[in-house]
Amino acid sequence: MFFEFTISDQHPALSGHFPGRPIVPAALLIDELSRRMAQDLDQVFCCAKLVRFVAAIKPNQTIKVEYARKNTHDIRFQCSVAGEVLTRGMLSTQIDYPVPDLPLNGETGHLINIDDLYQNLPHGGSMCLLDHIGSYDRESIHCVAVRSSNNPLNREDQLSSWASLEYAGQAFACHGLLNAATDVDVDINVNVDVNVERQSGPGTREIPRAWVIGIKYLVCHRQFLPEPDQNLTIVARIIAHQQGAASYQFSLGSDNKIFCFGQVNVAFDLTE
Repeated sequence: MFFEFTISDQHPALSGHFPGRPIVPAALLIDELSRRMAQDLDQVFCCAKLVRFVAAIKPNQTIKVEYARKNTHDIRFQCSVAGEVLTRGMLSTQIDYPVPDLPLNGETGHLINIDDLYQNLPHGGSMCLLDHIGSYDRESIHCVAVRSSNNPLNREDQLSSWASLEYAGQAFACHGLLNAATDVDVDINVNVDVNVERQSGPGTREIPRAWVIGIKYLVCHRQFLPEPDQNLTIVARIIAHQQGAASYQFSLGSDNKIFCFGQVNVAFDLTE
């Protein structure tokens, strides 16, 4: 079975993801796949797993999606552009993964000026989803976002829970940036400007940018995230890492109730 679709460069998420070089967000791609396959198969998917993003998909490209049933609950899929497979994985109607031990009730003080962080990240405009960082250390980060009514990932005034992947991805990127700032001995106290001069030499390091390269699992306990103006909490923790890459666990929720959680692989690339 297959279908084709295109995400226009006029989609509201594309101008901020990323300004001047638009790339289809992984969360938007998974949302579209889930919606279309749910219509075709009369099923509701609550889990994405073993998803690999081989290369970025750009707006206005014709995306061919081929899919087949693996078993009662799991559907394999692959997305290709001009015959080249760019994404593959599975969607499932069953949850087989335990909730990670990542409590949402951590510190919520404004530890870091989020605007300074976004100056060093590629996101722009209303695609800057995080409101502030409550706490972080070398291994973990705790972020807060206010669910906005003009979220670019909205569909008909509702925000799919697959958007949790974009919130988590931005938390991972902030964490990588903060760790990089620490490595070059930048003071990261309250409201610090984390613009780190990019230079070479002993004791310095370039600032990395992060992107999602794979999903081990992403579980959504509900189809949509809460109504606007309700705070969302995102907690992420590194569980494995190597040079230029890390695997994070995360949870997203509100009022100590977890809506989504997962394990995601991230690559870090040094900017010029």
